[in-house]
Amino acid sequence: MALIQTRWHEDDLAGRVLAEAATSGEQWHILSLPAEAEPDDPLSRQPGEWLWDDDYGYARFLAREKATQLPRNWSALYQQRPARETGNYFRNDWFRAYVNSPERSTLNVYGGSDYAVTSNGGDYTVHAVVGVDPENQMYLLDLWRGQTSSDLWIEAWCDLVCTWRPLFWAEERGQIISGIGPYLRRRAIERKAYTAREQFVSRGDKATRAQSFRGRMAMLGLHVAREQPKAIASIRSPRILLNKAQRGYSEIKAL
Repeated sequence: MALIQTRWHEDDLAGRVLAEAATSGEQWHILSLPAEAEPDDPLSRQPGEWLWDDDYGYARFLAREKATQLPRNWSALYQQRPARETGNYFRNDWFRAYVNSPERSTLNVYGGSDYAVTSNGGDYTVHAVVGVDPENQMYLLDLWRGQTSSDLWIEAWCDLVCTWRPLFWAEERGQIISGIGPYLRRRAIERKAYTAREQFVSRGDKATRAQSFRGRMAMLGLHVAREQPKAIASIRSPRILLNKAQRGYSEIKAL
């Protein structure tokens, strides 16, 4: 049996075959041909030598791809070495500190949450409030985070809605909001915490869900108050793709 493919992910078909072989004792001969030669190259190329070059300038294309692709993409798609995301998933220079946010009247304010129901050791519930100015710049205005029971984070949610009066609030559709939803609605009415809540279906894995916001930050940045260093450290966590309960991923889902 022969399997020929470009590597995309640790858990792609080749990854699963190799993982199973490691436990079953199956023997596979692996021939890996990276775009850029590395030590002990199977074609006896020198390190740095391209896999192919011709009159069409394929080597120049590969050099350009190496310069513009994310390191994780280059390692998997071109070097055939998929790996977990490492380092800081959100770079320092994507965060833009501010002292005073723009006038409230100039911002479109939105909220978003990632809900959890287990307190003291379970997943984190996160509420985030952002403002978007006329230049499409986004400001992180407020952030609440806690491992609490639902009654406590519902009160925190009401506090934020009463303070910021967002245009609407985004939340994930699922069992949690189906179960907590009626109580949240009742408390919102009692406290006059009025906003339009909109549920979204969660699609894709954690990396896929984070990519749209990551791309926005890479292009436009995220303005964070200078006195919110903990918020920056939380969002920048390099572990957000590994475990939903670890610091960082809930913040990204909320945003």
